[in-house]
Amino acid sequence: EELLDLVIERAPVGTAITNGHGTMLRANGALSAITGYPEDKLTGGHLSLMLAATERDSFMEEITALRGDTHETYRGEHLICCADGEERWGLVKVSWAFDPAQAMEIYIVQINDITTEKRAARIKSEFIATISHELRTPLTSIKGALGLMGTKKIEATSGPITRLLEIATVNTDRLINLVNDILDLEKISAGKMDFNLDSIGATDLVSVALESNRPLLLKSALTFRLIDMSGGAHVLADENRIAQVLSNLLSNACKFAPPKTAIAVQISVVDDMVRFDVTDRGPGVPDAFRDRIFGAFSQADSSDTRQKGGTGLGLNISRQIVERMGGTIGFDSEPDVRTTFYFTCPIALPEELTSDGAILLERGRKQPSFAGVA
Repeated sequence: EELLDLVIERAPVGTAITNGHGTMLRANGALSAITGYPEDKLTGGHLSLMLAATERDSFMEEITALRGDTHETYRGEHLICCADGEERWGLVKVSWAFDPAQAMEIYIVQINDITTEKRAARIKSEFIATISHELRTPLTSIKGALGLMGTKKIEATSGPITRLLEIATVNTDRLINLVNDILDLEKISAGKMDFNLDSIGATDLVSVALESNRPLLLKSALTFRLIDMSGGAHVLADENRIAQVLSNLLSNACKFAPPKTAIAVQISVVDDMVRFDVTDRGPGVPDAFRDRIFGAFSQADSSDTRQKGGTGLGLNISRQIVERMGGTIGFDSEPDVRTTFYFTCPIALPEELTSDGAILLERGRKQPSFAGVA
């Protein structure tokens, strides 16, 4: 008991032990320092009282679900209400255990103060968003000016000048894409990207995406090949966001596909999901890069990939979009033979359509969240 007391008291993170109802049986000095409440005030109080009122019910539901499972741990970021009225951010971890000596169940709670990190992340996010918005206006003007210069017939325009205009236009487009990717990343990470779900034909989605991305085929004499096994299935998704995901996967496939080969796009139905596959015969995904391929700003560390360009944000944004709509994304890669990137979307069931075509978001399974904390 003395050793346990010493461990809890000297723990560098806020620690509390509660009974099965959430009443704190004891709390340490680190938790007192975070909340501003003395240890004797915390002891006997309810754990949820330290949380913002809007989060208490959902928090208690989450930790109650741990009952009887010694292998699971709840982890979440919550606003901590301090004694002086200040709100701080805490990374809360909770696990369940059974105390045989007292014949009672207990919850072990640890809270790390992450207020400084959250403030720094907010400042960084606001800075990136401001810079991105400030870049977008002049870039749009530059692109427009270059477009006018490229189409206007000027006598005696030399070949080198025409080539310089082409280079400037291409690089302006790259900068615009980078700015748009950064804005999308910030928006979706903050939970501020809106999703307008509707029932959309899977074949129609792919057909439009193939037509929109057809210019990518010209440089390497590539072709698109559609394999439609969907049986006319509809998906429950945001049309514009799915188009964004498809465009990203098609663009990546065109970058790495060998010249004069075909990029296959397959649509199929797996259980209650529609699966979209984009396959090329390029060099594949390096083993050392596979674990971080869907991370932000991730690019394979090789000279060949750097020559292909890209922001390293497309797959990360695509993953977040797909997961927010209730799907999954992944890849299978056999170097120099076949690489397939795929994602799934929930199939739109007939009973989810009302008479006016609106979608009823009432299914047996849990619906994805489209707003709030990412």
